[in-house]
Amino acid sequence: MIPSGFWGGRVANLLSRQITGNEPPSSYVDFIARMRRFVESKGVTWAIPVAKDGSVSKAADWDLRMLTGSHSRFASRTNGFAIDSKVREEALQSGWATAHLPEGQALSHDVQEFIKAVIACRCRQQIVPRSVRHEASIWRTFFSLVNKAPWELNSDDFNRFMALKEWSEKVVVGISILANEINENLLSRNVPVGTAVRIKAAKRLQSNLDERRDSKKLPDKKSLHELVRIVFQENPVGHHDRIRFYALRLLLFLRGYG
Repeated sequence: MIPSGFWGGRVANLLSRQITGNEPPSSYVDFIARMRRFVESKGVTWAIPVAKDGSVSKAADWDLRMLTGSHSRFASRTNGFAIDSKVREEALQSGWATAHLPEGQALSHDVQEFIKAVIACRCRQQIVPRSVRHEASIWRTFFSLVNKAPWELNSDDFNRFMALKEWSEKVVVGISILANEINENLLSRNVPVGTAVRIKAAKRLQSNLDERRDSKKLPDKKSLHELVRIVFQENPVGHHDRIRFYALRLLLFLRGYG
């Protein structure tokens, strides 16, 4: 008899792999282990208790500022691992077979571990926490339409997702980022994956940049005000941060008198 709850899910995953021989490649296992070590080196607990519906309490969720050294006033978190029921319903209405879709309310344990590892990887690259939070929400949507282990993903999975509807530019970029991480870290048996979506994202970005002129190339006022607040009010962490803060203060002064 398989136990219920969190450990029951892990036991079921293990038994399923033993029966099907669906073991992840060593590069995948190593990536998860490296990202776990990174997270724990920042004083953050790797395990995130997830409710049956995929939700996570704020107290148990990661604060992505701790993984990036961010000075943001507000915390950005993973926001749980719930299946996107709305997009799942859209897929069913479009004629998708239920076999292509995960069951239940929460993403599988393997997918949760994978998303956590990619979040950690992005944080280690010093990506702004709120951007990583948004990317993670896109990856949850993607896996709400994929019923397989992350290391079994292929380009067909990405193409099927992209063909469901006309996605926003942010979604296209987020999916492209996911494909890039999978390819660069050899996280699937079927790399390279997502070639079409990566090309689409690159074309959209170039088109967007070509359309911008003069001041439109600059960050919006809200982002600029937040930058000013950080470099003049927050305490830099370490010597390198201090140098960056002073350099940005000087640039802001010069810009103000320019």
